[in-house]
Amino acid sequence: DDGDAAALGMTRPGGGGGRGSHGQRQRQQQHDEGPDPRTPPQGQSQRGEPAARGARESGFAGGRLRLRVLRALNLRNTALGILPDDVSDPFVLAKVGRQEFKTEVMQNNLNPVWNSRHFEFAIEDEQDTLVLEVFNAQQWHAHDSLGHMEIPIASLLPGKKEVKRGDLDEGDAYRDDGKRGSLEVEVLFLTAKQLAGGGTVMPENDEQLAARPKQEQKVKNWVPLPNFSHLGPAAFAAPKPEVAKASIGEQRRMMGTYNSRACRLGQYDYSKE
Repeated sequence: DDGDAAALGMTRPGGGGGRGSHGQRQRQQQHDEGPDPRTPPQGQSQRGEPAARGARESGFAGGRLRLRVLRALNLRNTALGILPDDVSDPFVLAKVGRQEFKTEVMQNNLNPVWNSRHFEFAIEDEQDTLVLEVFNAQQWHAHDSLGHMEIPIASLLPGKKEVKRGDLDEGDAYRDDGKRGSLEVEVLFLTAKQLAGGGTVMPENDEQLAARPKQEQKVKNWVPLPNFSHLGPAAFAAPKPEVAKASIGEQRRMMGTYNSRACRLGQYDYSKE
């Protein structure tokens, strides 16, 4: 029967036995030669599905990155210098994939302080990278790049607000002053789970609190009142009259003249006209 034939290494006439024997020889050959290095391991496809699954399991997919651009230092001056004290007008372009935001332009400032509003990026993969590039704004031609820096999303601790400061990659640009520009930003990555729970944030340590720029606390719709305390008593004294008052005798004389004229007007007979 088939079992005896297979045990003796024999095949029955027809396609079925031949296919079985060929399959056995192929499995035996693979066993002898080992796995094909071009074949992905079990559970992994050539499209990198385990990487995407790992991103979902690690909590990066569906997360959000919140960014504030704080300041820059020692930026390169690429202004033409036509006007006195004319230097770069910097702004920052922040990108994650195709998502991008930019700060306002700071006029004539090589050490700008933005303290920008929050920019928020959708994160889909732990391989995503935050790219920050500083430009000198130009009106008539392309903006000049003053350098860039990158922050891998995988390097951020979820739920922890961090202040990152790094040197800008200025390429092969030559600088007479020998300095190098740097950029300081505040980043916070929240996983999808943290967002669903209301965006839990880990407390900042003392070093991060000290590095954060101090901001003036303002009350909503608060209008400051003028302060005259530095002007002294003269500010509170009554103003001097512009016209001197007439003496009492002069006032009586003027009143008599007015009354006499009023009487004459009252006694005039207008019917004659």
